[in-house]
Amino acid sequence: MKKLLNVVTLVALALVFASPALAQRPEKPFSVEARAGYNLPTGDIADFVDGAFGFGAGFGFYLTPKFVLMGDFDFGSHSYKDDTDPGFEVDDAKEEVMHFMGKIGYVVFQSADGKMKILVNAGAGAMNFNWKPDEGGSESTTKFAINAGAKLYYMFSDNIGLVISPQGDIAFTKKEDGFTGTTAWVWPFSAGLAFNF
Repeated sequence: MKKLLNVVTLVALALVFASPALAQRPEKPFSVEARAGYNLPTGDIADFVDGAFGFGAGFGFYLTPKFVLMGDFDFGSHSYKDDTDPGFEVDDAKEEVMHFMGKIGYVVFQSADGKMKILVNAGAGAMNFNWKPDEGGSESTTKFAINAGAKLYYMFSDNIGLVISPQGDIAFTKKEDGFTGTTAWVWPFSAGLAFNF
């Protein structure tokens, strides 16, 4: 996993120092997002927790008109399924999952008027799992994670528009930490507002 993180870092540095297109950086290279949506667990973790309403935020810096460095945060508070036995009562138990991802995005489509844009992204970071039994207390663990996804933007003006963000985040877990498998998949699907400046 460290190799993947090193590759992502090297690619980002290469884009910064080697791309002649840096001179073509957009007039407003910074973007900020505020999003809300649904976080869907799949795989082993889906045997224990349900999907959850989530929210997120993002930041981007366009190195060129095509390449963007991105940072995304997503959060969901998942309820335990009634038919599971995690070792405590599940009536009000929650599993809060926080996603922290650094990414590289690439614009694969942009309309002639510049209003619509689609980019794909990939990166790495961490996911924090915070178990909150209904009798109180909590237990937290943070795991290395990777990301892949896409973003669709429709801008009302140069400064503000809509963003739709389907993402897939995979944490690498250990059974001794309370997980049932070696990976935990959570998919934040969200939409919101994007601001350029």
